[in-house]
Amino acid sequence: MAQGPFLRIDVPLPGPGEGEPIFIDYAGTGPVARLVTGARADAMPAMIGRLFAICVEAQQLACRLALAAAQNLEIDGAELETARQGVSLEAVRETGLHILLGWPAL
Repeated sequence: MAQGPFLRIDVPLPGPGEGEPIFIDYAGTGPVARLVTGARADAMPAMIGRLFAICVEAQQLACRLALAAAQNLEIDGAELETARQGVSLEAVRETGLHILLGWPAL
């Protein structure tokens, strides 16, 4: 017996009209998939940010970019630049933390 997708994200199309939304299907069975099942697309970046302890900014930006691409939308340039700067700072912080935690063992 074939099962349907475990996770289906409803991505509404931009603009006026009665068009059908886009659905993103995922057949994963892990605990993360169970947490986000039935969530609205616009709530996903915040949810994704809460699921990851490392690189939260990068995970949220990747989610925003994926949703914008799925909806054929552009992210505001200033918002995108702010997010990119946050990801850059996060990368520096995570790298520095990794070095400091690993240094005593070396």
